[in-house]
Amino acid sequence: MSEIRREQENQMSRIIRVVGLGLATTGAWAQSWEIGPTLPTGGPAKTYCVAVNLSGTLYALGGTPWTAGGDGTVYSYTPGSIGWVEELSFDGIGPVLGQGGGIDALGRILIFGGEDTDNPGQSGPTFDWDVDEGPWHELALRSPAAPLRGFASCADADGRIYSLGGGPGELANSSSRNSNHVERYLAGVDTWETLAPMPAAAADAAAVYDGMGHILVIGGISEIGTTRLTFVQQYDIATDTWSLSAVADLPVGVSSARAIVGADGKIYLVGGRDG
Repeated sequence: MSEIRREQENQMSRIIRVVGLGLATTGAWAQSWEIGPTLPTGGPAKTYCVAVNLSGTLYALGGTPWTAGGDGTVYSYTPGSIGWVEELSFDGIGPVLGQGGGIDALGRILIFGGEDTDNPGQSGPTFDWDVDEGPWHELALRSPAAPLRGFASCADADGRIYSLGGGPGELANSSSRNSNHVERYLAGVDTWETLAPMPAAAADAAAVYDGMGHILVIGGISEIGTTRLTFVQQYDIATDTWSLSAVADLPVGVSSARAIVGADGKIYLVGGRDG
């Protein structure tokens, strides 16, 4: 639990807009935040969860606080409704931290990776989570080369889900390095395929599909854990190639942030740590 507390204490309220990545737009957009409904955890912060949007409903899946049985909790929220609703948990999966996920090509919520805290060094299972069944089908694991934790994940326009980099993050060193390994999940054949590695290893980076045929891996922690990265690594889906120069660097190095395409077509980097 001390690791979770440190994560919460180190979170900062930085918001960085990655200028120039968005589609051309016109008109003014309001620059403001509004407070949404509180997650019904009974008080503890919801940490290490996977967030997805399925058909307009938002889901916060897995992570703490655990259920009484030690499984990840799940909540859903439909914009315009009164608040979040507790859903079926990750029943039987156990206390796994650091999972990734997304909506796959079959329209399922896919959960993968993470580390079983009851069995350190062991990966959490890959499975689809169903609103009526909870964890439903056990699916293919990533290869042993994929780090258990610290990887970034996102889905492209075709529902292919990516696992990008990863590793021990700030705890990395010359003997236990962060990774540049990349895999992609193909739902139709239940297979992970290995793609071209990133030019630079990164853990605790943000990842997002830019809507223009590229996956962006933004910031993160360097290979041996000494630096927060400023660069944006761009993956060209059509050619299976990477570039470190196609997108301008961030103004500061950032890790543990999240990235999303806004209503204005620009990519926003939210939260995380710098310095």
